[in-house]
Amino acid sequence: MVELFEAKEIWDPIKKELNAVPVFSCSNEKGQPMQYGVEGSKVAFFFTDVYAAKVELEKSKEETKMDNLNLLPFPLGEVVEMAAKKSALIIPSEGSLMAAGAPKGINPLGQILPLFCYTELSQDRDDGSSLTPLFISKADAEEALKMALEGSGEDISSFELQIFPLTQAIQVAARSEGKKAYTFVPAADAIEFLRNLESFQ
Repeated sequence: MVELFEAKEIWDPIKKELNAVPVFSCSNEKGQPMQYGVEGSKVAFFFTDVYAAKVELEKSKEETKMDNLNLLPFPLGEVVEMAAKKSALIIPSEGSLMAAGAPKGINPLGQILPLFCYTELSQDRDDGSSLTPLFISKADAEEALKMALEGSGEDISSFELQIFPLTQAIQVAARSEGKKAYTFVPAADAIEFLRNLESFQ
């Protein structure tokens, strides 16, 4: 993955799409994410689930006795680069892992982020390429398909939900030479959190 970052003409468009997705980290007053000890190294944790991030924030405040910790959003593309260099972990929600087939109670730490899509939501573009939305949340993917089918008489249960690990989606986009592009759709909860954050600034 690190080699991909050096191919700017391939990586930069993918990174730009990824950066539309916020992930959340417990950070100090300087905006620096907290560091955690994992297998002898210090890494930052970035949560895709804002609720899990809030739980971690309260836990961190209690354990460190630091009052100046806050929950801050970071762009996923930037964090993917950090994770590839072993300085960060992207932590999926337990719900998304279960939706992808993982057992209940699975520890999200170290798991690959699953993305959800329906190929029926793909769009063919004038240049012969296609654009497919990949959702952080299974529920959001289902809602998007329901809206697309509205008035058609078709039921969502007739369509197959597809699941892509984040790393696989990046690799497919990188190999397709622009013919297969993805747009990454943040979870509705994350967007709502950002709106509330902006209203207080």
